[in-house]
Amino acid sequence: MKSILVVRLSAIGDIVFASPLVAALRRRWPEARIAWLVQP
Repeated sequence: MKSILVVRLSAIGDIVFASPLVAALRRRWPEARIAWLVQP
């Protein structure tokens, strides 16, 4: 997998709760580019 887009359209604080997800994605696909899409 080359790229992963994590979409969080709710409050910025919810990103903290998504951190374990990103860590798991990084372990599974260490070479993938992980990007975030969030609301300002």
